[in-house]
Amino acid sequence: ALKRVYIADDYDVPQAVRELQILKSLPPHKNIVRLFAGQLHQDAGQACYLDLLFELASSGARVDEVNGAG
Repeated sequence: ALKRVYIADDYDVPQAVRELQILKSLPPHKNIVRLFAGQLHQDAGQACYLDLLFELASSGARVDEVNGAG
Protein backbone atom coordinates (compact mmCIF):
# COMPACT_ATOMS: atom_id res chain seq x y z
CA ALA A 1 0.00 0.00 0.00
CA LEU A 2 1.29 3.45 -0.87
CA LYS A 3 0.88 6.26 1.63
CA ARG A 4 1.73 9.87 0.80
CA VAL A 5 2.30 12.22 3.73
CA TYR A 6 2.35 15.93 2.92
CA ILE A 7 4.75 18.02 4.98
CA ALA A 8 3.42 21.45 5.93
CA ASP A 9 6.67 23.41 6.07
CA ASP A 10 10.46 23.16 6.17
CA TYR A 11 10.36 22.95 9.95
CA ASP A 12 8.73 19.49 9.74
CA VAL A 13 11.18 18.00 7.19
CA PRO A 14 13.78 16.80 9.77
CA GLN A 15 11.00 15.13 11.77
CA ALA A 16 9.71 13.36 8.65
CA VAL A 17 13.23 12.16 7.81
CA ARG A 18 13.66 10.86 11.38
CA GLU A 19 10.35 9.02 11.26
CA LEU A 20 11.36 7.41 7.95
CA GLN A 21 14.67 6.27 9.50
CA ILE A 22 12.82 4.75 12.45
CA LEU A 23 10.35 2.92 10.19
CA LYS A 24 13.23 1.53 8.11
CA SER A 25 15.05 0.33 11.22
CA LEU A 26 12.16 -1.69 12.69
CA PRO A 27 12.83 -5.43 12.69
CA PRO A 28 10.24 -7.73 11.09
CA HIS A 29 7.36 -8.50 13.43
CA LYS A 30 4.01 -10.21 12.89
CA ASN A 31 2.09 -7.23 14.35
CA ILE A 32 3.83 -4.52 12.33
CA VAL A 33 3.05 -3.82 8.69
CA ARG A 34 6.42 -3.89 6.93
CA LEU A 35 7.84 -0.82 5.19
CA PHE A 36 9.40 -1.72 1.83
CA ALA A 37 10.56 1.75 0.75
CA GLY A 38 10.28 5.39 1.62
CA GLN A 39 11.39 8.54 -0.11
CA LEU A 40 11.24 12.23 0.71
CA HIS A 41 10.33 14.50 -2.20
CA GLN A 42 11.36 18.10 -1.72
CA ASP A 43 10.96 20.69 -4.48
CA ALA A 44 12.25 24.24 -4.06
CA GLY A 45 9.33 26.48 -3.18
CA GLN A 46 6.82 23.69 -3.70
CA ALA A 47 5.03 21.17 -1.54
CA CYS A 48 7.14 18.60 0.23
CA TYR A 49 5.91 15.05 0.76
CA LEU A 50 6.99 11.62 1.91
CA ASP A 51 6.02 8.50 -0.04
CA LEU A 52 5.89 5.28 1.99
CA LEU A 53 5.42 1.84 0.44
CA PHE A 54 4.06 -0.64 2.98
CA GLU A 55 3.18 -4.31 2.90
CA LEU A 56 -0.44 -4.70 1.85
CA ALA A 57 -2.51 -6.15 4.68
CA SER A 58 -5.87 -7.62 3.78
CA SER A 59 -8.83 -5.82 5.26
CA GLY A 60 -8.95 -6.45 8.99
CA ALA A 61 -6.39 -9.26 8.98
CA ARG A 62 -3.79 -7.47 11.14
CA VAL A 63 -6.40 -6.09 13.52
CA ASP A 64 -7.86 -9.58 13.97
CA GLU A 65 -4.40 -11.02 14.65
CA VAL A 66 -3.55 -8.32 17.18
CA ASN A 67 -6.89 -8.81 18.94
CA GLY A 68 -6.38 -12.58 19.06
CA ALA A 69 -9.15 -13.51 16.61
CA GLY A 70 -6.78 -14.64 13.84
